[in-house]
Amino acid sequence: MADAIGLDVPIAALSRQHARTVTNKLLSLDLKGSTVRRYLKDIRAVINFVIREHDIGTQNPFSHIDLPDDGRSNRDNRISMPASVIEATLKDLANKENQQPYVVFAILYMTGARLAEITGLKCKDVILDDDVPHICIRPNDIRRLKNDWSVRNIPVCPATQALLREALRLAADDEALFSRYKKGRGADRASAWLMKVIRRYTADKKVTVHSLRHNFRDRIRKIGVAMERGNALEGHRYSRGEEANYGHNSAEWLKVLYGEIIRINKNIRL
Repeated sequence: MADAIGLDVPIAALSRQHARTVTNKLLSLDLKGSTVRRYLKDIRAVINFVIREHDIGTQNPFSHIDLPDDGRSNRDNRISMPASVIEATLKDLANKENQQPYVVFAILYMTGARLAEITGLKCKDVILDDDVPHICIRPNDIRRLKNDWSVRNIPVCPATQALLREALRLAADDEALFSRYKKGRGADRASAWLMKVIRRYTADKKVTVHSLRHNFRDRIRKIGVAMERGNALEGHRYSRGEEANYGHNSAEWLKVLYGEIIRINKNIRL
């Protein structure tokens, strides 16, 4: 916005032309359509907040902006990471002096969690002495979460438990499980670092750190995990119905999910 229209425009004076100028500026940066939509959504939310809190009698000119179709469906943006790339990346990371990136990558592979969900964990979020060992995904001062359904407990299989114990050892007395990612845009730094390693083994731009969530979903489909259970593990809404709001935080439900995570990771060797 600073580059496109400057930051000295009063909110009440913002026009549709200003919105178009900002949109055109974003499109000129060769960003993906989904990225431009996300940036415009953030801008729209900030302006809506100001309009509401200051009782400004104006409409938000950033509402209902149509963007050109980039010709790509969401299914085309990311693909699962090939097994050879996963194996090579794990081996590469395991040989690094700093083991935090290796542990992060391996936990992502085993849990299907989002990158920020893992890099933003605190030591107190790792519960390994419970009847069902698990990690607690919840908002904190390191990172926010994508939505309310992202808040969940993910049971962890024995291999992941070993990774988490190593992470706790590396964290020592630090409150954050992964200290190198606790400040600023830690997840972005983690992504950039991991992508440098991944790109040594594949030039396919559809293969990213996020691809590991696709691998996790592939394993879910392969063994026939029920959709609701898969969604619970991945942090998606269980269903569109009202019943989705009931009975999803019980100890019994966590035991059910533990059985599924064992099945999902049964044939994985780190």
